[in-house]
Amino acid sequence: MIIFYLKETFRSIKRSKLASFITIISLSIAILATNMSVVLVLLSNKIDDELKERVELDIFLVKDAPSNDIQTLGSQLRKDKRLHIVEFISKEKAEINFIKETGEDFKSILEANPLPASYRVKFKSQSVDQNIIEQFVNDIEKNNIVDEVIYDYSTIISLINFISSSKYIIFVLSFVFVFLAIYLVYSTNKLQIQNKFEKYNTMKLVGAKLSTLKIPIYFTGFIFGVIASVISITLIIFLSEFIQRFYYNFNFINYIYISSLIIFFLGVFYGILGSIITSRGISLKINKI
Repeated sequence: MIIFYLKETFRSIKRSKLASFITIISLSIAILATNMSVVLVLLSNKIDDELKERVELDIFLVKDAPSNDIQTLGSQLRKDKRLHIVEFISKEKAEINFIKETGEDFKSILEANPLPASYRVKFKSQSVDQNIIEQFVNDIEKNNIVDEVIYDYSTIISLINFISSSKYIIFVLSFVFVFLAIYLVYSTNKLQIQNKFEKYNTMKLVGAKLSTLKIPIYFTGFIFGVIASVISITLIIFLSEFIQRFYYNFNFINYIYISSLIIFFLGVFYGILGSIITSRGISLKINKI
């Protein structure tokens, strides 16, 4: 019986070569789009977190601030659950950093060190939000030993917003490709059913079971999915090898294994889903021309 189903499946695919080809290509694009969207979203989340953790604030203290008050402020900052890193920069360290960054030594002009002590803080990625940061700055500026709070995160916030918007674009495009692929599997199977209109009626008249009519359609979707998966996996391997030439320190083997499993599952799922949708309209009722 399985041989019969397979023969019927391949015979149907042969009759609709162009439609089958277009369906397989569309399925391949849908599979790659879905796979890449998952990868891009995961990467964008990682980049998003890294960018957020780079947001830093410099809290400059007033001149001759009491050491007890400086320590109290430090304790307060370190207990703040929104912060990731709290670093105290003394006047002496600020001077060393200034000389290292600018290459100039102001001691030749000024006798006293004009640089203030400060705290440099970085936020946890989940706490990087414009309202949260502004509220934090307003609270800190109320402290008597705080002279000024300097922060510039507009560029990073813009990048973060861009990445967030990109996720939606990726999801929408993936959904469009997936819908197109499933629709094409459905349309191809529908076309094949119409081409075998008289044959189906004859099979119904001689007492064919509903499963006998539907299983070849499922096989068609399965074969479309497998072929599209093989094409997609091959493209992923070639793409990985190409990228490996530029990023030779990065190991793509694990990525290829995981992607191959995901791609195969997606191909079979999309193919069979399109076939299931098509077969819902098939019944044992004799259709009139």
